[in-house]
Amino acid sequence: MGKTMKELRLDFVSFELREGEFIAFLPLSTVTSHRNLTQLLKSSSQRYAKAIARLKRLVAVIEAAKSGGRRIEAIQMWHLGDEVFKLVNALSRLSLQIDGLYEHLSRHVPISKSRVEKAVAFRRYLPDKSIIPHSFAWARCDKLPRQAAYRLRAVEGAKGIDCNGNDRFSC
Repeated sequence: MGKTMKELRLDFVSFELREGEFIAFLPLSTVTSHRNLTQLLKSSSQRYAKAIARLKRLVAVIEAAKSGGRRIEAIQMWHLGDEVFKLVNALSRLSLQIDGLYEHLSRHVPISKSRVEKAVAFRRYLPDKSIIPHSFAWARCDKLPRQAAYRLRAVEGAKGIDCNGNDRFSC
């Protein structure tokens, strides 16, 4: 049987950009206890680099809308939060977690730490993006993303569907 999240021990990893590549840094305890250290470092660095590239593309789209006088759509910020979730999950499969996640991301992606935190909170409390109306503006979520997610889930629930996509009247 698989281990639960509480049973898994995730080692901390840190990344620095050097000569155009991300280099992973691990604590000494991880270095001495891991059999294939080179592969772990390479794999984690590659996953981080790919995630950073995707996050940069998303931020560029968001900033283009902002600078072009268009509103930022809530779905765009949901996708930003979802990419962070994917990164965390990819690294946890390697038994790693980023030490200071939001600081790392704001250092390597042109976005503020608070904006990343809000996007992740919005995504955390709204796991199903189909609930977000296409024209829903991020400005309606920016100050209190968790409460905005709850409101969207309540509206979806009022339509007869719960947050898991089940008919709420048949439960």
